[in-house]
Amino acid sequence: GSYCKTVIGAVDYAWLFPYAIFMIASGFIADRVNLRYFLTAGMMGCGILVGLLGVSYFAGIHFLPFFIIVQVFVGIFESTGWPAIVAVMGNWFGKKNRGLLMGIWNAHTSVGNMLGNTVPSIWAKPCHDWGWSFLVPAFVMIFVGLLMFFFLVLDPKDVGLPPPEHHQAREEPTVKPLNDPKTSEGKEESKSSDEEHRPLLGSIQNGGKPKAISLWRAALIPGVIEFALSLFFAKMVAYTFLFWLPYYVRYHTIGGRYIGDQKADLLSNLYDVGGIVGGIATGALSDVINARAVSCVIMMYLAVPTLFAYRFAGGISLGTTIALILFCGLFINGPYALITTAVSGDLGTHKSLKDNQKAKATVTAIIDGTGSLGAALGPLVTGFISDQFGWDSAFYVLMGSCFISSLMLTRLVISEAKYFYWKFYSKSQKI
Repeated sequence: GSYCKTVIGAVDYAWLFPYAIFMIASGFIADRVNLRYFLTAGMMGCGILVGLLGVSYFAGIHFLPFFIIVQVFVGIFESTGWPAIVAVMGNWFGKKNRGLLMGIWNAHTSVGNMLGNTVPSIWAKPCHDWGWSFLVPAFVMIFVGLLMFFFLVLDPKDVGLPPPEHHQAREEPTVKPLNDPKTSEGKEESKSSDEEHRPLLGSIQNGGKPKAISLWRAALIPGVIEFALSLFFAKMVAYTFLFWLPYYVRYHTIGGRYIGDQKADLLSNLYDVGGIVGGIATGALSDVINARAVSCVIMMYLAVPTLFAYRFAGGISLGTTIALILFCGLFINGPYALITTAVSGDLGTHKSLKDNQKAKATVTAIIDGTGSLGAALGPLVTGFISDQFGWDSAFYVLMGSCFISSLMLTRLVISEAKYFYWKFYSKSQKI
């Protein structure tokens, strides 16, 4: 009943909010410690704590505060993962094809979501020992944590390989219009460009090790605040779908009838399948056009009519439901995946940092931590709106969030558009 929903909601948010809040602290710490030890500790801690939830079944523990406290610490330990692992990936992959490569790599999140829905459901049934739904994932996490401790290579230089190229020089137009940098507008643009690439910290002297930067300096890197705010709304939509889609499919007719719990769960997994394709497609697009912000905005704008179509036409038939869920996953998860991976990697090795490369985890934490706050609020707000005003209003809020997410990137889109204009103008003048 409603009490059960309240309890489940309390346990969920006991994990979500600490995860979002401690994400920033985790990134700050990750840039200052050995990432192999840091990731191993996080995985081990998560495994032990999730295992405690499974042990509670066999121990006959039914004390709600116990579950809430354990979930709080699960969120804290899990927050160590994303900033650190994106920093490691950033060490291995440079700017070239980073969007595509990170899009393919990011598929693991959607695969994990699907496994997280499917594997525990084997035991989460009446007359089954549901404690194994937690113990099995716990054993897997501990095992993978051990693998990381013994085999994870943090940097190509550790095994004698050259580091990747983190900066790709954009082609400068050789011919400019009359209002070139000598004019006031040109001077202003030149000044803006200089400021964007001015080192936030001095270069490393005498071959010393890179120093980690502060949260404030990381936030000042051009683009960090915009992408963080954009991810707040993008992740709000993504996690709302992740949490509410199984319920929505289960209790809304498709082709004039209800499809039942098992089929609803299978259909919900299609959202993650679309997310895998979306992450790869958005990353590849951003590499081809060399414009991360434009790629994100294109996908988020396409998500708006797709959400509208799913709400008002998704129940016509099973085929339309499948297609629209896939497209929702593609357009919603695409920019979300790009921002949390390739964009974070780009900004963590921004030219303004000069030789200081110890910013990847901190930048990732600021961006994804802000996004995770949206992820925590989204399902809560959607549940309230759907109860009070109906699902139509809830979907309008999701569409509005996609639009606002795009608006947050306006300055960066304009900057990228100017580059395209100068490049096109230069080539046309050569002809």
